[in-house]
Parts: sequence; C-alpha cells; structure tokens
Amino acid sequence: EEVPWADATRVVDAVIATRSYDEWVPIFQKHDVWHQKIYRFEEMLDNPQAQESGIYVRAPGVRHQLIGSPVLLSEQRAEPRSGAPGFGEHTAVILSELGLSPKEVDALRRDKVIG
Repeated sequence: EEVPWADATRVVDAVIATRSYDEWVPIFQKHDVWHQKIYRFEEMLDNPQAQESGIYVRAPGVRHQLIGSPVLLSEQRAEPRSGAPGFGEHTAVILSELGLSPKEVDALRRDKVIG
C-alpha cells in the first residue's frame, strides 16, 4: 500500500524533530543513510566550504553578502548589477498597470495609503 507523500513527510518530520542533527549523525552513519545538515543563512556565511565556493556576492546598495546565481553563463558567474528595489519604489507603476489613474495614485499617496 502506498503512503501519500504528505503523510510520509509528516511522520518523518515528527521523528526527526525528536533529536538534534548531531544525535542523528551516528545513527545515519551506522545504517549508511545519506544525510547533510541544513544550514540557516547566517550559518552559511561562516561556512568555509561555502565561502571558498565563491557563491557569495555583493550588490550595489546592499550592506550584506548575497547568495549569487549558481548558473555559469560563460567562464564566470553572473554578478548582480544592482540591489533589490527600495520599499515602494515601483508602487505607482504597479498601481497604474492595475488600472488606477495618476490622480487615484496621487490621492493614495496624499492620504498616506502608499509611500
């Protein structure tokens, strides 16, 4: 009988949550189970293997490192040309694309509904 993936995942998640990764390692090794720790982003920044891989990049206007594209388009990785848009930077354009007139967008801005 097949077990639906969602049900199987819930069962495995519940069992895995009963121990720390360090407690599971010897059990996985004893039974030849492939495993890898899943790192939080903050942990990855300090990971020597990740640092050595060159995956971290800097973007203009961004104060912290970012994870770059893993795709090689030629001999080198693509570098970000700019940071993400500022908060609300494209609000007026998006609202106009949704059909609001410039007057309606101005009214929303004046009433402090948008920034």
